[in-house]
Parts: sequence; C-alpha cells; structure tokens
Amino acid sequence: MHPFLKILLFILVIQVFSARCCVEHEREALLKFKAGVNDLSNRLISWTGDECCNWAGITCSNKTGHVIILDLRNSYFYNRFKYGVMYPDYEWNNHSLSGKISPSLQHISELKYLDLSYNNFSGNNFPNFINAFRNLNYLNLSSTGLSGIIPSKLGNLSKLQFLDLSYMPVINISNVWFLSHLTSLKYLDMSGVNFQDSKNWAQALNTLPLLQSLYLRDNNLTTIPSSIIGLNFSSLETLSIIENKFNSRIPNWIGKLTTLTTLELLFCSFVGQIPSQLNNLTSLNTLMLLEDYLEGPMPPLHNLKNLTELIIWGVSIREDIRVVVNRLANDTLDKLEILLLPNASLIGNLIGWMSKMPNLIELDLSYNNLNGLLPIVIGNLTRLEYLDLDKNNFTGEVSEAHLAGLSNLKALFLGSSYLNLTMNMNWIPPFQLDYLYLSSCKLGPYFPLWLQNQSHMSEIDLSNTEIVEIVPHWFWKFRSLSYIDLSYNHIKGTLPLSLEHLTNLHLLFLHNNLFEGGIPCLPQYVEFVDLSDNLFSGNIPHGLPNALIVVNLAHNNLSGVVPSSIGNLYFLWALQLNNNSLIGELPLQLQLCQNLVVLDIGENKFEGQIPKWMGENLRNLTFLRLRSNLFSGTIPIQLIKLRYLQVLDLANNKISGMIPQNMDFLSSMAFLDDYNDNLALIDFLRFNDQYYYNVSVSVTMKGRDLVFTTTLSFLKSIDISGNHLTGMIPKTITSLHGLISLNLSNNHLIGPIPSEIGKMYSLESLDLRNNELSGMIPQSLTNLNFLAILNLSYNNLSGRIPTGNQLQTLDDSYIYVENNYLCGPPTEKSCDSTKVQNSTGNARKVGEELSKILLYLFIIFGFGCGIWVVLWILLFKITWRYMFFHIVDSWFDSIYT
Repeated sequence: MHPFLKILLFILVIQVFSARCCVEHEREALLKFKAGVNDLSNRLISWTGDECCNWAGITCSNKTGHVIILDLRNSYFYNRFKYGVMYPDYEWNNHSLSGKISPSLQHISELKYLDLSYNNFSGNNFPNFINAFRNLNYLNLSSTGLSGIIPSKLGNLSKLQFLDLSYMPVINISNVWFLSHLTSLKYLDMSGVNFQDSKNWAQALNTLPLLQSLYLRDNNLTTIPSSIIGLNFSSLETLSIIENKFNSRIPNWIGKLTTLTTLELLFCSFVGQIPSQLNNLTSLNTLMLLEDYLEGPMPPLHNLKNLTELIIWGVSIREDIRVVVNRLANDTLDKLEILLLPNASLIGNLIGWMSKMPNLIELDLSYNNLNGLLPIVIGNLTRLEYLDLDKNNFTGEVSEAHLAGLSNLKALFLGSSYLNLTMNMNWIPPFQLDYLYLSSCKLGPYFPLWLQNQSHMSEIDLSNTEIVEIVPHWFWKFRSLSYIDLSYNHIKGTLPLSLEHLTNLHLLFLHNNLFEGGIPCLPQYVEFVDLSDNLFSGNIPHGLPNALIVVNLAHNNLSGVVPSSIGNLYFLWALQLNNNSLIGELPLQLQLCQNLVVLDIGENKFEGQIPKWMGENLRNLTFLRLRSNLFSGTIPIQLIKLRYLQVLDLANNKISGMIPQNMDFLSSMAFLDDYNDNLALIDFLRFNDQYYYNVSVSVTMKGRDLVFTTTLSFLKSIDISGNHLTGMIPKTITSLHGLISLNLSNNHLIGPIPSEIGKMYSLESLDLRNNELSGMIPQSLTNLNFLAILNLSYNNLSGRIPTGNQLQTLDDSYIYVENNYLCGPPTEKSCDSTKVQNSTGNARKVGEELSKILLYLFIIFGFGCGIWVVLWILLFKITWRYMFFHIVDSWFDSIYT
C-alpha cells in the first residue's frame, strides 16, 4: 500500500474512534443536568457509562464528537388541555421531566439543536445561559412552564433559525427589539408570551428578512400599526395572529404580503368589513378569519386562484350563500378542498352551486339560516370526509341517495334541523363514520339499524330524535365510542350492568329519558356523566371513576347515602344529586373535591348540620343548593366567606339562629357583572361545539322554579326561606348590589326592613312574607327599578306604603296583606283614618299599661306597710315578741318530733 494511503487510512481511523468518544466535560454537564431533574418515566435511564453520544436524546458530531443535538421533547403532550381546564393527562404528567434546568448545559458549547418542549419546569426562570450557545440554530422551549423575562442577550444567537417559546403564560418580553438581531430566523412562535412593549412589535419583526413563519397568540397585544415603514416581510409565508385585542380594522399592509400562503387571523377583535386587499394575496392557499366583530359583505376573491382552504367563522356576512360562492374564481372553486363558513349569518339554500366544488373534502355551513331541501347532488362529492350542516332550517327527507356516493365520509352533522331520515332498514352505508350528529332530526321510533355496520364510531349524538324503543344490545358494542348523547328521547329499559368495556368513553349523556334500574359501573376515564331526569333507582355506585368532572344524577329515584368514595373525585367540578331520596349526613370526604363549582343536593332527605368544611375547603363553590332537606343548626359563617358564591339556597330546612352579620363577605354578589374563572369555564363548555354541555342550575324565584343555563353569569340569588331563623335582617345584606333575588320568607325575623335596601338596585324579586317584621316600609324601596315580585305580607309593618317608580306598577294589595297598621294604596285603608284609629288604639293601650303599673305599685306598697307594722310591734312590745318566738319554737319542735 502506498505510504500516503496508509497515512490517510490512519487519519480516518483516528477520526472514527475520536468521534465515538464523548467529550468529557460535556458528559459531566449532562450528568449534572440529569441529577437536577425528576424523571418519573426513566426517559434518561440510558444516561450511564462513558459514551454519552449513545444516550437517548443525544446526537454528537461525526467529526468532532461534540454534542450538537439535545432533544428531550416530551411526546406525550396531547390532551394536556381538555374542555378549557387543565386535565390530568397521566401520560403527559408521568413522562414529563421536571425539577431544575442546570446551568451546566452551557458547557456544551457546540450545541446546534435544543428541544425541551412539553416538559414541566415550572418554578424555573427562563435560563439566561442559553445565549452561550452561539452555534444554536434550533431552540424549542414550548410549554415548559418557565417564568420570568426573556433576556435580551438571546439576540446574540445570530445563527438561530427556529425559535419556539410558546405557551409559557408567565413569560414576559420587555424589549421586543432584541428579536431584530435574529437575522437568520425563519420560524418564530411566541404564542402566550406577554409583550410588555406592545406598540413596536410589528416594526421590530419587520427587520427579519428571512422570516417565513410567524405565530403570535395571546400576547397581550393591543395595537397593530395601520402602516409599516419599509415593509420587509419579503419571505413571510405563514402569518398566524390569534387571541389579541386590537379593536381596529385589519390593516391594509397585510394585503401587501404577496408571499403569504397561510393567513390566520383569529379572535383579535378586528372590526369593520373584510378588507378587499386580501384579493392581492395571490399565493394564498389558506385563508382563515375567525372574528366575531367583522362583517360582510364578502369581498371579491377572484385572484386567489391557489386557494384550497377558505375558513371564515363567526363573521356576519349576511348574504346569500350563492353570492358568496360567486365571489370566488371558477379555478378556485375547482381546487377548493376546505370550505368552512359556520355562524356567518348566511341565507339561501344549497341548490345550484355545490356541483362546482367537486374536490371538497370538508364542508361546514353550520349555525346559519340556510333552508330548503338537501340536494341529491351532495352525494356526488366523492372526496368529502367532513359534512356539517348543523343548526340550520333545512326541511324534507334525507335518503340513501343523498349519501350513496360519499364513500370517504367520516363525519356527518345534520342536527338541529327539521330533516327526516328515511333510510331503508336494510341499507348498508358506503362509508365508515367516526362522528355522527343527528340531534333533533326525525329518526325514531327505532334505532337506525344501519349503524350496526359502523365499526369506527367515536362520537354519536342521537338526542331528541323521537326514539322510543329500548337501546339494542349491539349499540353498546361500539368500544371506540368517546361521546354518547341519547338525551331527550323516550328510551325505556335498563342499562347494562357495566359499561367499563367502553374504555374510550369520556362523555355520557342519557338525561331526559325513561331509563330505570340501577346505575351501571362506569368506564375508567369517563369525565362527563348526565343521567338526570330518568327513573334510575338504588344506590349511587361506590366506585365512581376518578376522572369525573361533571356528575348529574338529579331527578331520579336514587336512595341510600352518598358514598365516601366521592372524595376520590379530585377533579369533580359539578355534582348534582337533587330531587332524589338520598339520606344521612354528607360524607366528610366530600371536602376533598376542592374544585367543586356547582353543588346541588336539594330535594333529598339529608340531615345534620351544614358542615363548616363546605365553606373552608370548597373554596370554588359558585352555586350551592341545599334546599328542602333536613339540615339543622345554624348557618356556618364559613359559607358567607365564599368569594365566588352566586347562588345560596338553604330554603325549607330546619335551620335556626340568626342570619350571619357579615353578609357583605359574599363579594361575588356585590356586582351584577362580576365575571370569574369559574363562569369562564361554564361558557367554554357551552361554546365548544364538539364537546357540548349545558351546565344548568335550578332556582326558585318569582314564585316559580326556573332553570338557568346561558345566563348563569348574571344569576345571583339568596334563598333561606322556610326555616326557623330569628333576629333582625342584617344591614350588610344591602351591600349585595348584584343580587337579583332575595327570599327570607317563612321565618321568625323581627325588627325593621333595612332602610338602605334601595341600594340593592339589581333586585327583581324580594320576598319577606310570614315573619315578624315591624316598623315602616323604607322609602328607598322605590329605587328598585327592576323589582317585579314583592311580598311583604303577614308581618307587623306599619305606616304609609311608599309609592313611586317601579313600586307603583306593583298594584296588588296581597303584597301587604295582614299588616294591620299599613295604609295607603294599594290597600283600602286611608292613612288619615288609620292615624285616628292608631291614636285611639294607642291611647287605650297606654291607659291599660298605666292601670297595670298602678295596680302593681299599690300591691307592693300595701305589702311593705304590712311588714313594717309587724316589725314595729315586735320591736317595741316585749311580751308580743316573746310570744312570737315561743310560737315559732313550738312549731319547729312539732316538726322534728
């Protein structure tokens, strides 16, 4: 072999072996990092020995042996958020690295790629040492829980091409201009980062000539410039701005970003019309506008001939859908794959234009005012996978012909219309559905037999479809089901003894039917269960799944006690057991359900005192309903300290004592529009279309039982009627200015009505009847402009009834009946005659009282005189004194002998 070749081979061998060897100080730096983190799932179990280049997540350079890639991304990040709440995704939590990020990592100086995303490093500040990685071109710290301020020195990473700092809600950026130094940047995601300087963000980012993708979500941005000096987004392909509060028009400069292929503007409070400048974005593939304050008309978009996805959600277009379609070029219609126009105030029908879009894969026209028949041509959209026509005014029949050609269909939404499904009983569909929503269609009286052929079913909604038969046994064999809604039918029969085989089930809604028998064993991961308004009987199962968030078993025939295992439901958010026959005391373990917002156990036979821990540990309680039970004792002061409490219903129990004096502690009742996180969650559950759940609360007011759902944020009510309360109405109750209903009737309250009751300006219903209240009716009562129901009957009130304003409209004498000393309209008593009668009566009372006093004085005087006469004689008559004591001694001797 030639000597030169030998030397070359020797050098190659040296390089190969040297490349295998881990650099010692880098290995030590990695081991220090490992020592500082918690690794529950042993993801770092391979981090032993000398060869760190073979460790999981580590890649070394083939030439130098230096660590160039550290990739510890947690792949179990999905389902971390569900239904608007932090959901306990055990997979994510168990696979997360936590603890401290050791600064020893800065010694890995040749690092080019660092990914720690979707781990849990909460409690750590943003690591300042990252600016030491001068060769770094990829940095991903998304969803790591870091806090603090992003250091400006991060701008020294001049080679950085990919930067993702998203979804760290306590991260701030004080100097946005450091981003302008990252001139190599191509991908930037700052979603969730708080921009403290929210004015100059666009101008700073405009200096990045290579930037291709920009994601800004929930950044506390309040301004977007109407123009940018020297517009330089020459490479920008994706612009996604979501959940900021601009309250301005979409700026015209966005229409100059001609390189854009994706434009997403979602929930940024943009106002005005959809700008016509969007027609200049000729490279656009995806246009997504989700803005509640934008409005039509739809501008011409004939130049967007590359458009394949058009998503305009919540914009009030207010046009005929055929006009909207005609504003797109024919080339666009032919290429269009996704057309989503929900909640856009569209009118018209589906006739005459659907055949122009043969390549549609997704079509969503839900929540509009479309009407007419469904055209048969819909069955020619052979590529269609997702069809949502929910919440419209369609009529007529849907037969096999409408669906015959939809062999790729995976999701079918036809609910809340007036459609009549007339498929033949023996029909075999050409598709395999994942999602089927037919709510409020005419489907019954039987379950559609063609469902038996569906093997991939994940979600099914057959609510309010006029089904009357027993659920067929094959229905419960859909093991992949995650969502079941059969509510508002007339379904009879019993459920299987166990539904535990439905291992994917998360939501089960069977309310408002005629189910009977016992409640079955529920699947392990079910989160929402509503079995209310049925005929279920027996006990509440002991082994309720720990993942439950909402449990509604109201209006059944359940008996027995609440099992102590209820304390295992740590994530329980709403528990409704009202209108059953449950007995006993509430289990102490219920206090472990510290996330409870709704607790309704009214109309049962619970007994004992209202537990103090209810106010001490259930700090999130917003709606508390304990009415019509057997609770006794006093009202715990701890309940009055619940800051979120909006409904307090303790009516019809055996509660005694006084109303707590510190009623002003109920701070959530002090304001009508006091919006908190608990109410935000209720709204989210109601808003989310895919997992839809209406939280409802029943309140007795205005003489009726009312059910509140969409207006829960305004529901503020106190009802402690029908008890044995004594004492006076505390004046502090008048500070609850947001209260709309106050019922203290049927108690033993005394004293006057608080004079400042007129400050409760939101009151619509006030019931104080059947007490022992006295004094005059406060004139301030006339300030209650929304008062519709008033009852002060059966008390001892006196004086003239106030008149004026809203009180003048309550022209019903029954309001004041059995208050003998009230006068004036609407009663028939004149205040002048009442005054004479009252003065005569008062004089008679005064005379009677004076006679009694004189009689008592004469009796006392006579008794005193008689005693002094006897004592005087015994003092000065010695013979009489001897005789008196002799008689007394003889009397005592006779007793003892």
